[in-house]
Amino acid sequence: MTDGPWDLKFEVDFDTNPSATASTWTDLSERVKGDEERVDVQLGLAGSPSSATLVLNNRDRALDPTNTGATHNLVPMRHARLSVTYDETSYPLFRGYVEDWPPVWPEYNQGLVSVNLTDALTWVALIEMDVDLPRQRSGERIAALLDLADWPADRRSLDTGNVMVDAVEQESANLLQLMIDASDAEDGWLYTSKSGDVTFHDRHHILEIDASITFGPDGHKIAGVNPRYGSRTIINRGRVELANGDVVEITDGASIDAYGPSHPWTARDLPMSVVEAEALATWWVVRYAGPVLELDGVHAHGHSDQGAPIPDLLSVGLGDRGDFSHTPPGGGTAEMEGVVRAQRYEFRQGSVAAFYDLVKYHGAGPWLRFDDATAGFDVGRFAP
Repeated sequence: MTDGPWDLKFEVDFDTNPSATASTWTDLSERVKGDEERVDVQLGLAGSPSSATLVLNNRDRALDPTNTGATHNLVPMRHARLSVTYDETSYPLFRGYVEDWPPVWPEYNQGLVSVNLTDALTWVALIEMDVDLPRQRSGERIAALLDLADWPADRRSLDTGNVMVDAVEQESANLLQLMIDASDAEDGWLYTSKSGDVTFHDRHHILEIDASITFGPDGHKIAGVNPRYGSRTIINRGRVELANGDVVEITDGASIDAYGPSHPWTARDLPMSVVEAEALATWWVVRYAGPVLELDGVHAHGHSDQGAPIPDLLSVGLGDRGDFSHTPPGGGTAEMEGVVRAQRYEFRQGSVAAFYDLVKYHGAGPWLRFDDATAGFDVGRFAP
C-alpha cells in the first residue's frame, strides 16, 4: 500500500506453525487495498486482545480458501506482521497471527479477501496444561508461564514485578488467565507490543516515564477528544477477593462522605497475601479517591502536508506518556498528563488517523512504593 507518503508492508509466514518461530515471510503488500478500503490497527491490554484488519486484492484467487489450486497455504493462525516505512525509517504496527481469511464477494465482479489479525496473547489463551509453580514475583510468574508456552525469550519484555504471587498447582490451567491473574495482582500492564513482544509493566512503570508525545497548542493538533470527569473515575472502596477465599477491603471515609459509597473497585481470585492485597486496594483508593480527568479517543491526523508529524504518531506505544493541553474559549489552559492505555490507527489514502486513550499519569508523587523482599513485605519512600 503506497497511496500515502509511506510504504505499508504486510507479510505472512504461510509455512510455519504458530508455536514455531517465523522465518519465511511472504510479502503481500501489493495486494493491500489502498483506495476505498482502509487498514485498521487496534492495540490494547490483555483481556482486550490487539487486532488488525485489512482487505487484499484477490482477483487471481491465490488467497481464496475455496480454491483448491490457491497459491498459498491459507489456514488460520499463521504468523503475520504489519509495518510502515516513512522517510527510510521502518515502524512496526502489528505482529501476531491471521485469525481469519474470509473471502469477500461484493458486486461489480470484485475479488477480495478480508484478513483479520490477532495478537500473541490469543495464542497463549489457547494453551491449557498442568501447572506447578512456586511463590514468585509477578513478572517472574509471567515469564515462567511463557516458558511453559514455549514463547521465544527474545520476544518478551518483562519487568520483574514488585508483588509476590502465591504458588500455584493446577490441572488444565489456562496459561493466559494465570498471566492475567499475576498482572492484576501487581496492577500491572500486560499486552503485546507493536513488534509482537509480550510485554509486562509493573505498577511503578507509570510513575517513572517521561513524556513521549504532546498534544495541544504546544504539540500536535487535536481533531477530537472525549474527556471523562465524574463519578466513573472515582474509587473510594477497594476490594480484593483472594484465591484462598479471604477478602480485603480498603475504604476512604472522606471520599465516601463527599461522593457517596457507590464507587468500588474489585479484583477477584488473586493469588497473593493479605498484606499485599491491602497494599493493592490502597494503591487504587489513594489515586482515585477524587474525580480525575481522563481522555478517550485523543484524535490526531498525520498527513503529507498537515497534521502531526507521522513519525511521532507511529512511535507512540502502549504504556507511553502523553501530555495534553487545551485552551478553552473562556481563557486559561486545561492540562492532563496521561498514559496510553489503548490506541488505534486508521490508514487511508495520503493520511493516517491515530487515536489514544489516556488514563491519568500519577507520577507527581510522593508515593509509598511497595516492594516485596524475600523475607516479607517492605515499604519504602518513593518520590519521583
